[in-house]
Amino acid sequence: MTGITGFLIKKFIPDYKKVADPNVRARFGILEAWVSIIGNIALFIIKIFLGFVTNSIALIADAFHTLSDIVTSI
Repeated sequence: MTGITGFLIKKFIPDYKKVADPNVRARFGILEAWVSIIGNIALFIIKIFLGFVTNSIALIADAFHTLSDIVTSI
């Protein structure tokens, strides 16, 4: 396991190789949720900024769609 995914798994799930353990599987799900939330927050900020800079209603609307994805993940 290499790259940022491997780093995150090794950092936050110490016994990541025990995938049959329900607790380990739950930690994988929690990690995925946090990565999704953080990624969507970054996308929201970029889209809303670029939407206002370029005066693009479509990009601003898509930013708010991304915001709804954050709420769904929470």
